[in-house]
Amino acid sequence: MRTKVVLLCLCAGVVGLAAVICAKHQSSKLPGEVPAAPVAKSVSAAAATNTTANAMATDTQAVTEPSPAPEVVTSPVAANSAEVEVANASDQHAAAVQEKVSKLQEWEANADAQSLKNILAELTDSDKEVRSAAIAAAVQFDSRDAIPVLKATADKTTDSAEKKALLDAAEFIALPSITEVRALKDQQLQPTQPPPQADPQPTTELPPPQTPADQPPQ
Repeated sequence: MRTKVVLLCLCAGVVGLAAVICAKHQSSKLPGEVPAAPVAKSVSAAAATNTTANAMATDTQAVTEPSPAPEVVTSPVAANSAEVEVANASDQHAAAVQEKVSKLQEWEANADAQSLKNILAELTDSDKEVRSAAIAAAVQFDSRDAIPVLKATADKTTDSAEKKALLDAAEFIALPSITEVRALKDQQLQPTQPPPQADPQPTTELPPPQTPADQPPQ
């Protein structure tokens, strides 16, 4: 836009200069006539003044027009940093979950009360994978002390699949063990013996009563 304004000013100046030269040339040829150069010069000066004023007005308008808001460009470095932070957080969470699952596998191989308590405490963990591992560990521990806790946790959960898994675990633990089944089977296979009878008591025979005839004389 500034280039156009400069060109207009140059054109106006050239036209004015040409008009002045023509006026001087005509005044030199016709001395008796009234020279018209001042009028042409005045007109050319007015035209140049108007052109300059228009150009200044155009420049002023161009300056006062608000410039468009700069676009916000996200730096690739910042985006990569955010992705790296998310990836690190995900890796840390996965590592924590794997550590809890490994602990549950260690506890399920024990037979002490503290290990069972630790397993049951993980039934309400915030991570679903840890809760599933805790249910499996309770089944492997196979203690009937876990049945009330499994049922109470099933009543509180809103996940239908997890509720079923908890109830199935409680039902499985309630089943008799292999040792109990074998003992019951052996008891059923044993022949039933009649109760021992008491020995009969020996009876003592009393002598018949004597009659007066049988009594000896005195």
